[in-house]
Amino acid sequence: MKILILGSLTIDIIEGRLASGGPALYCSLAAELLGLDYFCCGIKPKEYRWEVPRGHFLQSDGPVFEHKYESNSRISKLLRVPGIYNSVLPNPANFDAVFINPVYREFEAKLMKSVVNNARAVIDAQGLVRIARDDRIEVTTISKEEFNIIESCWAIHISVDELPAFDVLPQKPLTVITFGENGAKVRLGQREYYIPAYRVDGNPTGAGDFFMVAFIAEYLRNKDLIEACLYAASLASLLVEGKIPRSLSSVRGMLKHLEPIIKSRMNKLRNGVRYRAL
Repeated sequence: MKILILGSLTIDIIEGRLASGGPALYCSLAAELLGLDYFCCGIKPKEYRWEVPRGHFLQSDGPVFEHKYESNSRISKLLRVPGIYNSVLPNPANFDAVFINPVYREFEAKLMKSVVNNARAVIDAQGLVRIARDDRIEVTTISKEEFNIIESCWAIHISVDELPAFDVLPQKPLTVITFGENGAKVRLGQREYYIPAYRVDGNPTGAGDFFMVAFIAEYLRNKDLIEACLYAASLASLLVEGKIPRSLSSVRGMLKHLEPIIKSRMNKLRNGVRYRAL
């Protein structure tokens, strides 16, 4: 399976410590684990010093984020803005899926429209609805142009924090809404399913990106919406728990050893699935 990832790498400053991050990292981590043929296109900070996924990255001063934790919430500040990705993309039609996952408006509407019109496109809302204030990143209402692009794509991912950006939810695409440790809802046509999360203690950073790549790959493979969600939720729990290392080179070849755990977690979650007609 071939997947094109439009996503960037980030430098994250967490309690004064520098760390690698960004959609390109966590999407590629899932792709490496699952053995997908993937290619990334995005922005990479000039000072990024960690391993880089396969693909083409344009250098920029950003994106650089600072994250602080207060109680159970994370407050993020954008220190350096990413540049615009203005290079030529591989032909999207040559991929089974294209995951458009901006971190902060680095992919222009014209580019996204072209991809959506020529490929099975999945869009993550996060980089479309963020706005940088002086002291933090907040969520703003999605523009009409970007909402129309979303309505034309195959699937959309929206996190619970991004729901206020939508006056109405998209109607046409397969819509995945994630609630962190409280699970996910998946909408397709007049059907909606609630999928519980497998709760574990650990680091949830990147779990949404990881979940979506696993979901896309499994859904395209078996065409079973519920099983794909259960699979992605179980796999994401292993990342949060630390059983999946956050290193591209370390995850290669380890999927087979995780399969018994994944199946066990899927079985435990299956009884918690709920359905309702819209």
